[in-house]
Amino acid sequence: MHPGKPSLDRAPIDTHCEPPLRRAGAQPRIGRDLRDLLGLVPVLLTEGRVVEHEWTRLATWGATHPGAMTTWPVHLIFSRLQLFFADGVIDEAERAELYDLRADLAESTAVLQLGCDEPPALPLDTPGPLISWAGETFVFTGRFAFGTLSQCEREVLVRRGRVGDRVTTLTNFLVVGSFASRDGVETSYGHKIDDAIGLRRLGLAVHLVGEDHWTAALTRSLDAADEAPPAR
Repeated sequence: MHPGKPSLDRAPIDTHCEPPLRRAGAQPRIGRDLRDLLGLVPVLLTEGRVVEHEWTRLATWGATHPGAMTTWPVHLIFSRLQLFFADGVIDEAERAELYDLRADLAESTAVLQLGCDEPPALPLDTPGPLISWAGETFVFTGRFAFGTLSQCEREVLVRRGRVGDRVTTLTNFLVVGSFASRDGVETSYGHKIDDAIGLRRLGLAVHLVGEDHWTAALTRSLDAADEAPPAR
């Protein structure tokens, strides 16, 4: 495990290394769990200070919500908050991103678009493709449970991949975050996804994958690095 990264160990995966399907009605429950979880740490999210009683509340919440600890993407955000408490540091970008997500979930302006029984209203590759890293170009769109955009891009760069800020003929993977604005889901796919669809219609191999599939690939790449024999 790379230091300073959210733990991926809690992520449940099936025999295809994918998060399992959820029971019917899971999306409202997941949204409620996320709102409750982010509501536990207001001082940390607004001011960046670690307060002891908030750490206790977070630990208690995890112990009393065992189902949430194996649910996408609640387990991932819980791990991020644990990391913030452990090192006592949360930078401005992390704080703003989680604070805004909490507000958007409370106001129902953010929607969870991955991780439930219902197929996402997104043209994702099915089945998900094998993700390779070295020399491949990744573009990200949406909001991610794993971390900020810069944190997601860093994971690609340390695996010798490339990142781009827009979809072009050089893009290999467009990664879609777990959260989107409700208006964006209801009105259109978004410019980056539309651009990827247009390139695929021209015969270019632009893969569209969800954050859940991308995160599972991160786990596999870490496992492969751990199993690799030492260099001679």
